[in-house]
Amino acid sequence: MGIGDHPCGEGPCGFAPVGAPSERITGPAAIPYYDPAIRGLPILANGDLATAHPVVQEASLAIGVPIGSIPAAPGIGLNVKRILRARREDVPQVATDEVNVALRRLIDAGDVRVIRVTAIAYPTRVAMDTEIANLRDPSSRPVILRSSFNGG
Repeated sequence: MGIGDHPCGEGPCGFAPVGAPSERITGPAAIPYYDPAIRGLPILANGDLATAHPVVQEASLAIGVPIGSIPAAPGIGLNVKRILRARREDVPQVATDEVNVALRRLIDAGDVRVIRVTAIAYPTRVAMDTEIANLRDPSSRPVILRSSFNGG
């Protein structure tokens, strides 16, 4: 028995010509979506995890977790403390400023555009809706990322 395409002793040992590779068209990989509203990964009715475009996923992590709460990435997140400490009437503007800071890298790279930030201050928490446009996927519609942070 030979190694490769040739019988033992005939032709180069181990030689097996590679067939012509087929052309593959690939898009961005679907990745599990971190939903800041539930602070977790939503599960669809069929048991699969909900997926998102990588840009939307990165934006949802950037504004869905308090800054410094991920030990491996301490610079990722939203400055929740500043938003919670703001006067009630200043919360919408402070939240808008902090969302733009949290998404600065994506904005500068031309990945996202912040359409609007709506923030409502309650006695012990702030609820936010951030609407973004994914500029890396122009065919997609704007995405609203919901989040809520407690002040304790």
